[in-house]
Amino acid sequence: MKWLLSMVFIIACSALFLAYDTYTVERVIDGDTLVVSRYGKEVSVRLMGIDAPEQGQCYYQKSADALREIVGGRVMLHMDDSQNAYDAYGRVLAYVYAGDLLVNKTMLEEGYAREYTYIIPYLYQDMFRSAEASAQMRMRGGWADCAEWFRSQCGAGMLCSVAE
Repeated sequence: MKWLLSMVFIIACSALFLAYDTYTVERVIDGDTLVVSRYGKEVSVRLMGIDAPEQGQCYYQKSADALREIVGGRVMLHMDDSQNAYDAYGRVLAYVYAGDLLVNKTMLEEGYAREYTYIIPYLYQDMFRSAEASAQMRMRGGWADCAEWFRSQCGAGMLCSVAE
């Protein structure tokens, strides 16, 4: 019984901590990267499970603008224990929430990004792949305007979810 009460207390405290652990969005780099600050320190955040066009690629500006609009001014970050905390570029890897909205999933649903798995499956992989497949089927966002880019982004370390 003590163990159960301890677990309930820990979970409740964790939920409370996450609910109030918000960050100010300083700027959006592209459709899968933003910079946040907390207590005056800026941190680059890579949205886990998605890949969006880089500057100079088809749909870059629309994807970046969409992320900027979706996140607004404040976000919450959620890490995934199955993944590293940082990527190869030193960015924090996280699921990003704007209120109750899971931003990563929304970017996929609206066709502003594609699903991205880097070697190890992540917590929301099935849900993200489903969101991507739905966007592709409905020809949302980049799937209508830049389908060639969206279909061609399978590379080393990626498990591509979209059938050619």
